[in-house]
Amino acid sequence: VQNINRETSIYYLLSNNHVNSLISTPFEWEDEEILAYYITFLKSLSLKLNKETVKFFYNERAHHFPLYTEAIKFFNHKDSMVRTSVRTLTLNVFGVSDPSMRHFILSQESRFFTHVATYLVDMWLKMELTINTKSAIEGLGSLPEQ
Repeated sequence: VQNINRETSIYYLLSNNHVNSLISTPFEWEDEEILAYYITFLKSLSLKLNKETVKFFYNERAHHFPLYTEAIKFFNHKDSMVRTSVRTLTLNVFGVSDPSMRHFILSQESRFFTHVATYLVDMWLKMELTINTKSAIEGLGSLPEQ
């Protein structure tokens, strides 16, 4: 996908909806190598997204956008490469100017912003715990000796 330069080749590759079937296929996500290939594949596809190619990935009638919905499942993955690729993909999707796709992204069906909110809450709780732990440790140093 990364090495395809001609638009006709991209259209030919994406035109039969086989890519969406491949994207929606459940794989063994515990295998880090399979996951790395899968996420790299999704990111490569997202780099080819524009107003013309988005129609190959987003089915407006079915409200189905597997490139986006499958990727955001890994938004908070433990591997930083996976997280970074998913965030790159989401930014590529956000950069496409298609009103129906944007409506889908902002709807409850996509759940991206739910993932972001949950992630931010988790980060805030970790920061609060770290600050409280540090304050407690510093406070112990200032206790009077007995």
